[in-house]
Amino acid sequence: MSGAVAATIGIFLPSFLLVIGVAPWFARLQARPRFRHALTGATLSFVGLLAAVTLRLGSAVPWTVPRAPVVIAAFLALRAGVSLPWLIAGALAIGASGVLG
Repeated sequence: MSGAVAATIGIFLPSFLLVIGVAPWFARLQARPRFRHALTGATLSFVGLLAAVTLRLGSAVPWTVPRAPVVIAAFLALRAGVSLPWLIAGALAIGASGVLG
């Protein structure tokens, strides 16, 4: 348990402190082209990381015929603007029902 707490703090605390530290000057920093470019690069690297994790998790799932329509429906629901908490609740209900195996 203490290892999980230490890992969580180690992962999230640096980013949290950086956001807190930069927040008072963020509007002024956005006026600088170098800062905007760095922020764009950080955003693109984050999107790339999300894509890599999605592909890794997607390849680790044992895909079955009932699971594919659920994934497609979830994707379409997100594109349609369904709120994430509702989507998570729906996925929880489907998973708890045992329909997916």
